[in-house]
Amino acid sequence: MNIIFNWSKKWFISRYDIYADSKPVGNLIPKTFSNSAIGQIHNLDIHFETRGLFNQKTEIIDLRTNLPLGEITYNTWKTKAVITLSNEVLEWKSLNWLNSKWGITKGDENLVSSWNRMLSGEVISYSDNPLYGLIGLFISEYFNRLSVAIFVVIFIIIIAGN
Repeated sequence: MNIIFNWSKKWFISRYDIYADSKPVGNLIPKTFSNSAIGQIHNLDIHFETRGLFNQKTEIIDLRTNLPLGEITYNTWKTKAVITLSNEVLEWKSLNWLNSKWGITKGDENLVSSWNRMLSGEVISYSDNPLYGLIGLFISEYFNRLSVAIFVVIFIIIIAGN
């Protein structure tokens, strides 16, 4: 069964509103100046808590029980991530250099695919677990934030050098 979610956000506001059939079903709210976020979809309330400086990992926590559900480990080049949830291991990977297309797989099985524009996007879940789509959206947003931060640092270095 395919579940299609659409998301949208506004300029300079990092909140992602998530819809199914044009009805609100959740959101993802990244914390300012942090790589953490709070997400909600259907009956799930999730906290994504990122720790570490160079080898960052994100813990996925169920806010209703305050118990960890799993973690996300990122590769060095920030183009892939391994998602570990209880007894399953999933892989998130960017399908293009802009991270505007990405997918989540479990072995050879496609679980989620997405196509993002600047302020909106579509997530197709081939599973009945809405958590996969929320995790995928968080990872995409996390990588996009890192890209912007790197760009700003490079820009400052170039400007300071002149």
